[in-house]
Amino acid sequence: MGDRTAPLLGCAYIAGLLLAEGAIAPSDGAVGLQLARWGTAALALGAAAAVLIPRWWWRGPSARQWLAIGLTVAVAVAYWGARLPQPGEADISRYVGSAAAQAPQARTAAVEGRVLSLPELTREGRARLWLAAQRLDGTPATGQLYVTVPVLQATGVAPGQHARVRGTLYHPPSSRNPGAFDFQAYLARQGAFASLSGRQLTQTAPEADWGWWQLRQRIVRAQVRWLGSPNGQLPSSMVLGRRAVDLPYSVQDRFVEAGLAHVLAASGFHVSLLLGAVSVAARRLGDWGRLGVALAALVAYAGLTGGQPATLRAALMEAAGALAVASNRQVDAKRALLLAATLLLVWDPLWIGDWEFGLSFAATWGLITTVPALLQRLDWLPSPLATAVAIPVAVFPWVLPLQLHFFGVIPTYSILANVAVAPLVYWLAWGGMASALGAAIAPPLGSALAWLLTPAVTLLQGIVGAIAGLPGSSWVVGTIGVATVVALYGALGLANVRAVRQRWPWLALAALALLVLPWAYERATLTRVTVLAAGDELVAVVRDRGTVTLINSGSPETVQFVVGPFLQRQGIGHLNRAIVLSRSSDRRGWSALAEHVSLGTLAFNPALGAQHLPASGVAAQRQPLPSPSQRSPGNSRMALSSAEPALLQLHLRGQDWLWLEGKGDPPPAAAGQPPILVWAGSPPPERWWRELVPQAAIAASRTVDAQLEQDLSARAVPIHWTVRAGAIQWRPRTGLRASELTVDPQRSPY
Repeated sequence: MGDRTAPLLGCAYIAGLLLAEGAIAPSDGAVGLQLARWGTAALALGAAAAVLIPRWWWRGPSARQWLAIGLTVAVAVAYWGARLPQPGEADISRYVGSAAAQAPQARTAAVEGRVLSLPELTREGRARLWLAAQRLDGTPATGQLYVTVPVLQATGVAPGQHARVRGTLYHPPSSRNPGAFDFQAYLARQGAFASLSGRQLTQTAPEADWGWWQLRQRIVRAQVRWLGSPNGQLPSSMVLGRRAVDLPYSVQDRFVEAGLAHVLAASGFHVSLLLGAVSVAARRLGDWGRLGVALAALVAYAGLTGGQPATLRAALMEAAGALAVASNRQVDAKRALLLAATLLLVWDPLWIGDWEFGLSFAATWGLITTVPALLQRLDWLPSPLATAVAIPVAVFPWVLPLQLHFFGVIPTYSILANVAVAPLVYWLAWGGMASALGAAIAPPLGSALAWLLTPAVTLLQGIVGAIAGLPGSSWVVGTIGVATVVALYGALGLANVRAVRQRWPWLALAALALLVLPWAYERATLTRVTVLAAGDELVAVVRDRGTVTLINSGSPETVQFVVGPFLQRQGIGHLNRAIVLSRSSDRRGWSALAEHVSLGTLAFNPALGAQHLPASGVAAQRQPLPSPSQRSPGNSRMALSSAEPALLQLHLRGQDWLWLEGKGDPPPAAAGQPPILVWAGSPPPERWWRELVPQAAIAASRTVDAQLEQDLSARAVPIHWTVRAGAIQWRPRTGLRASELTVDPQRSPY
């Protein structure tokens, strides 16, 4: 079929996995039917292409190749579905109840099983680990379990040990808000369909398995011993990867905000350093002797880092390069990258949806295709400086589409930050590897070598903190769709075509238009109210043609898992108005929100005391909410009818709203068109809403009041419960409906 058949089939396999990842929704059920539909479509398109395309594109793939491409795509779709985790007949999740229940179901239980991972610290200050369940309250059970326990209970726990955990067994909650972290989908991709919030952990068989984790712990402890925490974890993370080291979240967040998250990941840079050092040390062994030592070093490093996708990709590519050198052949970097991607996705096809996997390959492609041309243009600079500038400049456009798709944020000073810290990164990478080797030989030697890195660690932390603290360090633009991602990568691909390269300014302008025009159009025209699902807390976002209002912030946890991700994915980095409505408002939530979003005017209920209001520096200005007689005319009007209970009136584009929060009898509503009534927690007094007769009702509550629902239905008043439908959205043309969830099944952006 020709020399290009293998690359074509590799690309077809990856395309098939991308098709399955983007088009098939396991949560919708009937996965087999969806797989059959898309697999059949791939075969049909391959056959049609084999008949039609070779007639007018004679230099393109042959008819046999088009048939093979269609078949490969169909096989990839089927393979993705076959590797999708499903709960077994005796899976522990089947003892909890239905995962599709309106409210989370849970039970108190004692689970015995085998520990699969080292404990890690969560943002809530608990320890988390994976457990292979064996018995549930004495009954045999199977399945993988996500467990959290108090930190002290997890002391000394290691993989291979057997333990008994007592606590609350529950189905992990699915996402109820647009852009929120889908904990249920995340665990399902790991093969876990239940979670256990443990109170007590008892080791029943303390013997642990041998593994790379023991050497990893030895290295981390040696580096922390003299550097302290978190300074000691920083070089450990740079050498072993963020996933292999329990680096404090505050440090991780600063690196992310500065656009330096990749510094904390074991990647091709570290693998190249390792292979270079090994080649020098084994230079007397001959070509095949050096190859054997290099392959052994690559296997050891991949195991030591925990088999992270970026490390495995780099190890495979470096292994191909070492094999080519030993056999006096040249290696095509692009084909090596494609081969590495294909092999890794054969090993685990679900990695196709992993953002770290995608960013790693996009960055490597940028290094291969763009760095050489940039170095030629920067030949007037000293070689080390030219390399430090060329690498982030080359990588940035190739990772930007995926970064916007997954996170919707651009680190403004990313390129500048990478150039500024390049010497320190080299220093710490070399020093960290030397310290790791010393720790493997003798921990005191590793500690002494790590101590020599103190100036570099301190300086790096200072530079990163300064860059992350600069005004506008992150540009929140909102997430982009798959079609926009494909279009942007298409423009980047055309820029590498010689016939089109001369017109790169037009390509750059078109790519910029793809990003800016939808963003600007939405802000100029969008009117939408979103009542977020935040338990018993009333939290809502009101957007009206460029003006954004947030009603209540919620608790810090609500900000972290609900409000923050929603605003980030919507591209909202500034709130024109922030409203503090009642005594349930949490000033800590406003402070947490202000770390990521700027606040304009803070409007508050004048009956609230200072203890309920956020700190003075949170918003640019603050003022009490106006009374109905004080509100200004216009399409968007707001007034406080009652301070206790808090009753807020809102008129938006011809629609009246009433927001009720607090206990007590609210005042009679003013005559006018029936409003949409929103309340939090306990329902309003029956007499009051009977007189009001709302157009519709929204209850921000953890529970459903069946009697109230029946009474409202009897009066033809539709009611929406956030605990049942998730976030509720309203638009002038479509009215009220459950929001279209676009969730992140991997991790919370915050």
